[in-house]
Amino acid sequence: MPSGNVHPYSPGVPGGSGTRTRRPVGAETLSATGAVGVSTPLSGYSTNLIYAIDNQSFHLNPSLLLQYQLANGLFDNGQGGYSFH
Repeated sequence: MPSGNVHPYSPGVPGGSGTRTRRPVGAETLSATGAVGVSTPLSGYSTNLIYAIDNQSFHLNPSLLLQYQLANGLFDNGQGGYSFH
């Protein structure tokens, strides 16, 4: 992982926002990145079928990514999230 606050991936995806925390744990580091994605229709379109794509729904998608890096450069990461409709 690069030194300083440079991160190898960007949580700033369209429609989302991210925040990152990096904390030294001895010679290792633990990084946490959170992001939220939101989507909603931009118009008041009406559908004829109940199975229409998204069916005028609002979506909220929070996620969390954790990365633990050892002093020798090896790392492990985990990601989780949920989609609210």
